[in-house]
Amino acid sequence: MKKEADLKFYKRYTPNGLVDDRPITSSTRLILREAKNLGMEIKHLIGTNVFKLKYRGEEKDFHFQNPSCNSATGMYIANSKRATRNLLQNNKICIPTGYALKMSDSSNQKKEVYDSLKKPLVVKPDRGSQGKAITVGVRNFSEYLKALRKAANYSKDREAWIVVEEQLIGYREYRVLTTRDKVIGVIKRIPANVIGDGVSNIRKLIKIKNSDPRRGEAKDHPPLFKIEMDDEMKEFLKKKDLNWKSIPLKGQRILLRGVSNISMGGDSIDYTDKVHASVRELSLKAMNSIPGLELGGVDFMSKDITTKQKPGTYAIIEVNNSPGIDIHDYPFIGIKRNAGLEFLRVMFGEL
Repeated sequence: MKKEADLKFYKRYTPNGLVDDRPITSSTRLILREAKNLGMEIKHLIGTNVFKLKYRGEEKDFHFQNPSCNSATGMYIANSKRATRNLLQNNKICIPTGYALKMSDSSNQKKEVYDSLKKPLVVKPDRGSQGKAITVGVRNFSEYLKALRKAANYSKDREAWIVVEEQLIGYREYRVLTTRDKVIGVIKRIPANVIGDGVSNIRKLIKIKNSDPRRGEAKDHPPLFKIEMDDEMKEFLKKKDLNWKSIPLKGQRILLRGVSNISMGGDSIDYTDKVHASVRELSLKAMNSIPGLELGGVDFMSKDITTKQKPGTYAIIEVNNSPGIDIHDYPFIGIKRNAGLEFLRVMFGEL
């Protein structure tokens, strides 16, 4: 079995022999660490992101956070926001009102979708991930067309689907990590933000928050990401009449982005023990709406996740295959949920 020190990077072949490739994600390292603790044999398939695990004579494999028991059908559906929306709607699970279209659709079709929805809107690529190329707060037609182009450019295909939805105002966003029969953990996701001290400007507050040793660079795939100052954030602040030099009041929370993804510098707050039982029921129903998906991350929106969820108080946005499980073991605030061990239980059963 490889030593843990050897499991920091994927390997690849070169004319000079094996060399380190991209870093292994913190979620994958978490799974490997738990596998090592259980005495499993670990084998990296050189030149891929696949690991094989052998335990009590049984051999299984996984890719990122995709166990081999996930079917091709389940992964296809979870990788498509449009397909996921359709299956959830078919199973009478509340989703945001919205439609899918393509850049190749006529101007009239695009306008028809725009006119039919209540503003503000969210526009996102059908197969996007980690909050990339998503535009929120779309309030006029010119912003809408710009958002469509942004999503299409990400997909690099005029025939790729783009999802346009009504933005849910007054809802909070949560990630529910679940199997088909068990909720492992619930994380409240807060967009990248800083809290004022009454003295420091936003630029300095970001620098202070990024000094947290738990936050790392995207290339290292940490459980918490540093907040990156970019043009998109600058534009977001500008819409709120703020800039890098603005000084928030003491205790004032300033949101820096419209999307709550941890990979975009967001915060993860453990809510597993606070949610109402109906959240677990709906999350399991969502997972079981997708054939062949054995582990997933349900993006759950709720006005109050501690009370019974009813139509008009909740919506499920997506169900993700290969969900980051490290946020449930290393939350910004909260306790460890042993997600790595639960992942191995999906693969091997009770351990």
